[in-house]
Amino acid sequence: MSSRPPNHKQRRPYYRQVHPNNFQDGRALSPAFVLQDTGCHFTLSLNDGSRTTAERCHREYTQQGGRQSAAVLEVTADELAASGSHRVVDSANEQTHAHVDAMYEKPMSRRQQRNAAQSLATAANWRGPAHLPAHEQAT
Repeated sequence: MSSRPPNHKQRRPYYRQVHPNNFQDGRALSPAFVLQDTGCHFTLSLNDGSRTTAERCHREYTQQGGRQSAAVLEVTADELAASGSHRVVDSANEQTHAHVDAMYEKPMSRRQQRNAAQSLATAANWRGPAHLPAHEQAT
C-alpha cells in the first residue's frame, strides 16, 4: 500500500474577512460564514490563498469604501466541500485580484445553511486567525 501526499488543491487556503460584530474573544462567530443568496445559488465570498496573503486581502478589503474587518480567517478546499460547496469560482476584479466565490447548490434548508456556517467557523477557529490587524492584537 502506497502513501500518497494530500492533494494540494484540497489544502489550498481560502481567506474570509470577519466583521467586528462577528469576532469575539479572538474567535469568529458562525454568522461570519453565512451564505449569501444570489437567486440561483448560495455563495460565500473568499480570497484565494494561492494568489494572495491574508494581510494583502485584508488591506484590499478595508481600503474599499471603508469596509471593516476584525480578522482574516482561513478555510481549506476540503472544509468548503465538507460544508456543502460544490465548486469555487474566480470572481476577481481590479480591486480584489484574488476574489473567489464558493458555490452552494439550491435548494438548501436554513438548517443546512446554518450547519455550513457552523462547520466553517469551527474549522477556521481551530486554526486561528490567519491575520489580525494591529488594533485587534492590542485589545
